[in-house]
Amino acid sequence: MLCPNSLLRYIQKAFQKCSSPEERIFIECELLNICQRCKERDILFSRDWDAVTLPCLFKESKSYLNINKMIKEGDQGVIRKVQEVVEGLKNTQEPPSANGEFANQPKDEISYSFNFKKTQSSQ
Repeated sequence: MLCPNSLLRYIQKAFQKCSSPEERIFIECELLNICQRCKERDILFSRDWDAVTLPCLFKESKSYLNINKMIKEGDQGVIRKVQEVVEGLKNTQEPPSANGEFANQPKDEISYSFNFKKTQSSQ
């Protein structure tokens, strides 16, 4: 049986999206999987392939597009976050490690902090 023209167009369009050998291999695997599933469902030759969505390359996925958008915008979100952290540290009187409950205790007592609390409260 001959391959329908709409399936041939579908395959051609899918391969036209590829810009590297890796993408061609990926698309080939996706097309084989799609065709195999359609063959199993007995719709390979009757399906309207012009209406079927083409397989999506990673570079077309939403996460990829979001990453590109961040790169194009200079990743301002990360820069802003770093600036907020720096400003927060400038406004702190003492380093964060000195604000802890056991900051002034010797290290061996910090290691046994639960026992230390119990012995203090039982005295």
